[in-house]
Amino acid sequence: MASNHSINFGEPVTYNGKAESLALKYRRFVCRVTKRDSFTFRWKPLGEDAQLTSWRPFLCSEVAVDDEANFLLSCEVNLPEESANEVHEPLDAASSWRIKKRIVHPGEVNRTRPLNHRITVSLGDKKDELEDVSSRCIYLWNWDNQPNRQPGERSLSLPDAELKTQCELGEFCLNALTLDSGVSVVGSGGGKEEEGHVAIWRINHGNMTSSKPKSERDFFRKNISKVEDLSFFSRNEGQEFVTVSTNGELTYWDMRDNQAISGMVEKSHDGADANCVDSCPGNEFFVATGGADGVVKVWDQRRSAIALHAFAVPQNNEQIYGVQWQKLRGSSADADPSSILATNSDSGTVVIWDLRKATAKSRVDVGLVSSGIGCNHAMLRHYGLADLKVWELDWSVYGDNPWLVGNVAGRTPKGSFFRIWEPSVGIRCSPMQQRNAIDKQLLMNE
Repeated sequence: MASNHSINFGEPVTYNGKAESLALKYRRFVCRVTKRDSFTFRWKPLGEDAQLTSWRPFLCSEVAVDDEANFLLSCEVNLPEESANEVHEPLDAASSWRIKKRIVHPGEVNRTRPLNHRITVSLGDKKDELEDVSSRCIYLWNWDNQPNRQPGERSLSLPDAELKTQCELGEFCLNALTLDSGVSVVGSGGGKEEEGHVAIWRINHGNMTSSKPKSERDFFRKNISKVEDLSFFSRNEGQEFVTVSTNGELTYWDMRDNQAISGMVEKSHDGADANCVDSCPGNEFFVATGGADGVVKVWDQRRSAIALHAFAVPQNNEQIYGVQWQKLRGSSADADPSSILATNSDSGTVVIWDLRKATAKSRVDVGLVSSGIGCNHAMLRHYGLADLKVWELDWSVYGDNPWLVGNVAGRTPKGSFFRIWEPSVGIRCSPMQQRNAIDKQLLMNE
């Protein structure tokens, strides 16, 4: 077990040939390196009666190596307030990171989404040993019902339910929305290049084990291509959602309408594949997309023909794998979540984008924060490692710290690099405040 290592945030480090303080970028930065691959990271909400402590729960996975099992993991990381303004590398001590429960998953876990603090839905591969073929399946897990499995175990855990559909699902296409009524809407998609497919389920948390959930709607459309990602709008009880497809189609859906499709942008990324999409929790009409062209775009559903904003990632030939709006707002001085979003890419880069800068005189085609993902603190000197892929990121679901970000990166089959970090206060403020704070810090370092 490796020990913790800390770096003083005030200590200058070499970055692109210049001395720079880490305090300019981060208020908190912790990391962990694992020997097994993981493709998913999601913060797990707390129970209604749970007290908020420094231990924050999250979900991740471990991909099988050789004859070992695939695991879905419920974990916790310790983030005491007194550890802010420090960099911890690597975070391997038992006092800082712990696995609360393991599930032996049927096939590798590509995506997981918590429906609440007890119930999780996962997307992964399932192999039919008799037919020697694999297919992707969606499983429901109630953590309270599942026994804790040990690292060496191989017999599969039994899911509380399996979600059935008629078509092949995409490798990373899974999302969910939990409503105040205690019902969750789960969606996935895929299909063939010439026929897109979307499947929607409605899950009642109270009786999910008493009956096998059936797909509420299966949509097949020959005028859209294979669906890559999906996101629900919070309005109208989850009846509306948006998808992106391999040929760049951005499609709006409304299940209250028999025609289902309520709007479409045919080439949202100018002919490139659209990889990811997220609806904005702070503005019910805003949608963000990321593409194989390395561009993130913001759309207004009411005026969907032309993007409101388009930002290019810092590196050339970079694909955006994921995009996510900030979920919560902290103090009244913080930015509105509808102006802050983050992207992850195949070049080891995470970028936080600030839409407030789009109206400022400063450049609008670069990210507010760009953080390479590496295996030690040298990543800050090099500003990223080109041979890593950031598979997924997730903004905090905790009201006391809405700026906390978790992400997982790796280079299959070399293991995974988990990063949990928080931008510095200077980064989070408005463009003019940010510029003044950085100038002040640079003067202090001279």
